[in-house]
Amino acid sequence: MTAFLEKEYKEDLDEKEAVSLGIRALRASVEEGQEFRPPEIATIVEGSKFKIYTREEVEKAVQNA
Repeated sequence: MTAFLEKEYKEDLDEKEAVSLGIRALRASVEEGQEFRPPEIATIVEGSKFKIYTREEVEKAVQNA
C-alpha cells in the first residue's frame, strides 16, 4: 500500500480526490480471493468541520474511485 500511495499521492488533492485515493489504496491491498468491503470514511479539511460519511456517500465514493 505504501508504494501505491507514494506513486499516486499529489500535494494538491482535494477532499474527493483524497478519499478516492484512499479507497483505491485499500482495494490494491486486498489479497486475491478476499472480498473488498467498503470502509468507514471520515474527513477533516482545513477550515472545515469533521465529517463522517453516510453509507450512501461511502457507496458513491467507492463506485467513483
